[in-house]
Amino acid sequence: MTFPDLLMSWDSTGIAINRPRNLSDFDVYGDESEGADTSMSFTVTVGENGLVGAGRLF
Repeated sequence: MTFPDLLMSWDSTGIAINRPRNLSDFDVYGDESEGADTSMSFTVTVGENGLVGAGRLF
C-alpha cells in the first residue's frame, strides 16, 4: 500500500505515528468486566461537500 507513505509525506508535525497493533478489550474500552458495555457509537452527518459541522482539513 502506498497511501500511508503519501499521507505521511504531507505530515510536517514531527509527531511519531501510532502504529497498528493488537489491543486487548481493556486497551480499547478501559474495562474487561463481564457484561461491560463495549459498544462505541457516534453520529456523523454527510452533506454535499463532506462532513457537516467539521472544520476544513485544508
